[in-house]
Amino acid sequence: MWIVGQTFLLTNLIYVMGIAIAISVSPMNDVVFALTK
Repeated sequence: MWIVGQTFLLTNLIYVMGIAIAISVSPMNDVVFALTK
């Protein structure tokens, strides 16, 4: 259970970081925001 929890948290962290980086790098923030809604 602990390993599953750790993996889930790590996946969420990478996913959130990926979105944040994409939004900060992309000149089309509105498009990125619409896709991640």
